[in-house]
Amino acid sequence: MSFTRERVVTAVRPVLFASAAVITVALIAVLDYATGPSLSMAFFYIIPVVAVTAVVGRRSGYAVMAASGVAAVVSDVILPPHFSQAIKKRILVAQSLYAFGALLCLFDNAWSIGFIVLVQLNYAIAPRFRSRRMN
Repeated sequence: MSFTRERVVTAVRPVLFASAAVITVALIAVLDYATGPSLSMAFFYIIPVVAVTAVVGRRSGYAVMAASGVAAVVSDVILPPHFSQAIKKRILVAQSLYAFGALLCLFDNAWSIGFIVLVQLNYAIAPRFRSRRMN
């Protein structure tokens, strides 16, 4: 097997593209941490996953998807100290539910999309219950 320049370039190009996507995920995580829970960067994590899946392939897309999930959870859970434990716990539960919804795509895409939409609706429009103080 001879190593021609064309073979080396075609072998290195996907690795460089996937590496650039992982660096992009890290930058998005830093921005996500900087904005805090007031502004969600969840949509932007999808962009490198779609790009790598389209250009490099499905396996690399799975790897970048896993890196995006870990980065999103870490950037949301490691919040500045002035946020309460209740907010951190709520974020951790929501991210866990989204991860479960993403894993449902291994079973069926329709179940996965339906579950994620239901979780999103729960957090967007669910009624808030206030605790009643006993006098």
